[in-house]
Amino acid sequence: MLGPLLQRRLQGFVRPLVLLHIGKTGGMSVKRLLADLDPSMQQRLGVARTPRPLGHGESRLEDWAVRHRHRRFAFVFREPAVRYASGFASRMRQGRPLKEAGSVRWTGGEAAAFAFFASANDCFEALDARDERLRSAALFAVQAITHVVQDHEFYLGRPEDWPARSPRAYFFCPLDDLAMQVHRFVVPGEDFDAEGVRSLLPHLHRDPGGGSDLSERAIRNLRHLRPSEFELHARLLDDYRTRFAS
Repeated sequence: MLGPLLQRRLQGFVRPLVLLHIGKTGGMSVKRLLADLDPSMQQRLGVARTPRPLGHGESRLEDWAVRHRHRRFAFVFREPAVRYASGFASRMRQGRPLKEAGSVRWTGGEAAAFAFFASANDCFEALDARDERLRSAALFAVQAITHVVQDHEFYLGRPEDWPARSPRAYFFCPLDDLAMQVHRFVVPGEDFDAEGVRSLLPHLHRDPGGGSDLSERAIRNLRHLRPSEFELHARLLDDYRTRFAS
């Protein structure tokens, strides 16, 4: 039995809300919206609470399974092949233009990968190349480029882990639905203005050079290389449609 004092404390306990930042899923746009929701704007739009945005390094569920088990989280996800291509293109530009003032320099592995492959499609098509040297270079690249190796599974865990973790998510949505669903990342209060919150979402930037244009061969190779990533995406999409899309 819990004592009366502890019971009162637990009744008043509010679970902290956090926004996970999975690379190349539109997380920066949500962070910018949250930054615009200062106290006066929250009052005007009827927002009761907002999540605390996390950086990439804080966003792995595996890392806070015990220490942060009381947190509830939200995130945006994206079709894997398109996200892989976007991640490749972003790292090739060292994060520009979003990080023009302080680009994230290539690692040694990334420098070697980009010296070998001029585009994401070239790299992903080479995953089944007959030339062993070319195929080995492609396999090296997908393990060296940060936003390619750090995919949904890197942050959220294996597909079979998701059913147990899903209840701790208070909201998540695919990038394609972000513009119409972004108001659900905040907790509504009295006189909540959902349209007003949605209007704060910056225009989602497009990958310069069409980084998401992949051939059927490239997509097939990615599915063969990372089948669990595509399975996790399918589970996320089904879960989203069941819990939030209606």
